[in-house]
Amino acid sequence: MKGRAGVPKIPFADAKPRPRNMKKISTLLLAIAVFSLGWIGSAQAQESEDGWNWSGDFRLRFERSDEFNNDVDRTRDRSRLRFRFGGDYAFNETVKIGARLVTGDSGNSNSTHEDVGGGNDYFGSFDVSLDRLYMNYSPEWAQGTWFQFGKFGNPFQKNPVWSGFVWDGDVQPEGVAFGRDEGTFSWTVGEYVLDENSSGTETLMTVAEVRMASVQGFDLSAALYDYDNNVDSILDLRDGAPQKSYGNLFSGTAFESDFTIFNAIGSYRMNKLIFALEYMKNLGANTDNPLVEDTGYAAGFSYQLDDTNKVYYQYADIGNDSILADFAQDDLPSDLGSGWAGNIIGWKHDLGDNMQANLWMMAVTDSAYEDAADDYRIRLDFNLKF
Repeated sequence: MKGRAGVPKIPFADAKPRPRNMKKISTLLLAIAVFSLGWIGSAQAQESEDGWNWSGDFRLRFERSDEFNNDVDRTRDRSRLRFRFGGDYAFNETVKIGARLVTGDSGNSNSTHEDVGGGNDYFGSFDVSLDRLYMNYSPEWAQGTWFQFGKFGNPFQKNPVWSGFVWDGDVQPEGVAFGRDEGTFSWTVGEYVLDENSSGTETLMTVAEVRMASVQGFDLSAALYDYDNNVDSILDLRDGAPQKSYGNLFSGTAFESDFTIFNAIGSYRMNKLIFALEYMKNLGANTDNPLVEDTGYAAGFSYQLDDTNKVYYQYADIGNDSILADFAQDDLPSDLGSGWAGNIIGWKHDLGDNMQANLWMMAVTDSAYEDAADDYRIRLDFNLKF
């Protein structure tokens, strides 16, 4: 990847700002949810028959980060917590509504984690918010067809080894999506609302995907994320200048490029081994600028060692304008979504029913600097699902 010297970077900056805040919900709701889990667990089978379906998860994370670029030599250790609890209710075979409560800053769409000791409130309560609230309609007159309205998980295919290069799994879009599943072949189309403006132009994006699944061990998908030309409105502007790009390039107070992102994912499963390739290209990139990198790719594999252990490895090289970085993964120590290359390696170990430990590390290079040293991050996650 080409280097681009002289671009300022803020080490260990605050997490990415979400373009529009969600309303916070009282942490009392989380307490009620926690104390209700025992009752829900005992009544779940009966409630499922009555139309209810509940699920949730808890994570405890230990993390160490080392950053060496931009004249910085800094190490950070922190612990993090995450709790998610949600459910859906089926009125009948065609109509369903759902919602989910999560911890984390409601102004940061890329993370539902809370730092232990984070913030300036000194033992203050964690925030809880709704990151999903939707209705699903699956008409009887068109079996396999579905419509979804509201705020929901992005329904596109994920990289089975390590995902989030184009779209972070924590980011829940708002708008409408519909599609059709015909067994091995499916398609999805959607219109997402990034910013509703009562006195100006709305910021929208159109998405589409086609997928061929489980054909002789192959899964293939091709997706398009088309952001309209008003996407500059998501920038964090202060005193007339963008404060952070997460890897994308600027031209004045706007993005250097437009963003129409093509994303292809292919994987092959052979018994316990999975190979995966991912490719992304920004068809709207300003390639007249020699600093613009309009393509990216990732290649990796996972291998199931036995019933309780799995290892995985992924290499990625993500061009600075190959994606819109605001909605990509936020796992790098330098907080970059694009403009980086590096390695990700991990080991997952099942500790029991619905309990898993995940030890993983990344070593990545920031393409904003010539002859940049690697930044490192290592994480140990304990995940419990119910």
